[in-house]
Amino acid sequence: RPVGVQGILTDITEQKEVELALRDSEEKYRALFDRSLDPIYIGAPDGSVIDANQAFLDLFGYTRGDLKSINAVDFYVNPEERADFVRRINEAGFVFDVVHYKRKDGSRFLCQRSQVAHRNDRGEVIAYQGFIRDVTTEERAARELKESEEKYRTLFEQSKDAINVTTLDGRLLDANQAFLELFGFSRNELIGSEVDRLYAEPNDRNQFVQKMRKQGTLVDDEVRFRRKNGSVMDCLRNVTTLKDSNGNIIGFQSVVRDVTQQKRDREELERSHQKLRRLNMHLQLVREEERANVAWELHDEVGQALSAVTLDLESLRTKLPPDTPRDAHESMDRATAQLRSTIEQVRQMYSELRPGMLDDLGIAATIDWQTAEFSRRSAIPCRVIQLDDVSLPDEASQLTLYRVFQEALGNIARHSGATQVDVSITGSDGHVMVRIQDNGRGITEEQVNSPSSLTLAALRERLRSHGGKLSIRRGDAGGTIVEATIPLYGTSH
Repeated sequence: RPVGVQGILTDITEQKEVELALRDSEEKYRALFDRSLDPIYIGAPDGSVIDANQAFLDLFGYTRGDLKSINAVDFYVNPEERADFVRRINEAGFVFDVVHYKRKDGSRFLCQRSQVAHRNDRGEVIAYQGFIRDVTTEERAARELKESEEKYRTLFEQSKDAINVTTLDGRLLDANQAFLELFGFSRNELIGSEVDRLYAEPNDRNQFVQKMRKQGTLVDDEVRFRRKNGSVMDCLRNVTTLKDSNGNIIGFQSVVRDVTQQKRDREELERSHQKLRRLNMHLQLVREEERANVAWELHDEVGQALSAVTLDLESLRTKLPPDTPRDAHESMDRATAQLRSTIEQVRQMYSELRPGMLDDLGIAATIDWQTAEFSRRSAIPCRVIQLDDVSLPDEASQLTLYRVFQEALGNIARHSGATQVDVSITGSDGHVMVRIQDNGRGITEEQVNSPSSLTLAALRERLRSHGGKLSIRRGDAGGTIVEATIPLYGTSH
């Protein structure tokens, strides 16, 4: 029969706290292990996988059920690298490197790994634990960046155009050989110096920076630079801004091309064009004067002479004896009719050479009359759909616009096959425009731009000499539209 109780009491509070702390630590470790976005695994020295988190399984394409049947050597593209890894980690206690691994499906990728060795109390390696990160994309990007930089450097150095890189405050950071040769400096003389010294006008540098801040780029910007020998050259430059990661401008890259000779050639060509225009204007004036003289002679000399002969024939006919044979009367009738027809042809000739009504009544009335004459002679209906009462600043521009109109009607009659022509003359926005539209076969773009179309080129040049222009195009519904425009207040060149 029990008569009492004997026992030993031991304080295990601290032990219990340690166990709780250890369990809490293990739970935190497990949460970190399982939830980490980085692939983590624990492996044994023989290559078997002790544990791996989901990120590791996803990276290599395995399931958790595969872990018991796989060995670390299965991850290597080159299996012999596994033995090298074991040797290195056993000696150093850790490995941090880049290695080619393969997934379960055989696809290869590049990984960065950081692994440490766990040892027991006797110092023996019992496991390896590490992080693995897929750096395939990063490595590819780095390789492409390097290739891009190499290509850029090759292009930079071998370019025939002069290229330079400057800081925002104007210090020259880099320049290719073409740039050094263009300005006549050696690399040591130029690199690191202030770019202001290269400007013909130093203040142009400040204006350049202001433009770049506003626009960001410059295309075919004209600038004057100065070589080492002091000579000034005209250049075109294309400039882009260089920015830091925050989008702040830190410098500029420029491609510079010497166009001094091209500019001189253009100026010389323009002077030649101006001379040709003046010569063309002079020839047109001479031609119009000759036409006026011929028209005057036809009107005053030939026309009056033919009219006098006609009157003489009419008078002679009234004086014929009654017994004059009938065939003589008929001959005189034919002669009179022929003279009248000739007088009409002469009148038509001097009207076309120099229509007197152009000087007397102006361009609008003359075009209205010419439209009616065209319809009568060509049998092509031609109507005026708008006729503004406009006046041009001088006789020459008025005559030029009329000649263009006259030539357009002539082309319609000869080539278009049109059955209707609409004409208008309008004045607006400081310009007079004559518009002729037909419903014929229509002009082609090749015909408009053909170098062999000398008539069109002559008409364009003649209008240009008065500040005008000529537009010829195919209509939307077919046919051809001709528009000749001249300023109301004159712009002769």
